[in-house]
Amino acid sequence: MLKLDAKKPAASVLWPNTKAISQRILSNTSTALLQGDYVLSAKSYGQLVCLEAKTGKQLWETDKVTDLKGGASIHLTPNGESVFLYTDKGELILAKPTSKGYKEISRTRLLEPTYPFGGRNVAWPPPTYANRHVFARNDKELICVSLAAQP
Repeated sequence: MLKLDAKKPAASVLWPNTKAISQRILSNTSTALLQGDYVLSAKSYGQLVCLEAKTGKQLWETDKVTDLKGGASIHLTPNGESVFLYTDKGELILAKPTSKGYKEISRTRLLEPTYPFGGRNVAWPPPTYANRHVFARNDKELICVSLAAQP
């Protein structure tokens, strides 16, 4: 986590205290989300965590979002009071994560993971949202799905 200098183009590292690879807890294939004073992100093996933004202190962790395997990813996108989570399994989840814990509302499979990695197939590209639709792709197709409530 970096703190930008308001007076000049510079930044300082807030956390972690070391650059050691063993101290890097967050996934490099996921999209994190800053929500107020907290950061929501995936760990490299698929756990979703909530961290204090100022210190990096972990407040909670859940293993209920995606499979616990190397290269797992979870892309987080705010949606009003809730959050969309898109997983390496091609699943779209609507949830309400807070500083106190994770509450899943619903989950659906958007598309098949097709990229081979670590003995399984994954869907790593993050989705895009526009006009109450989600656009997602794998190595074979690009889809558009309406997020509008059905009457």
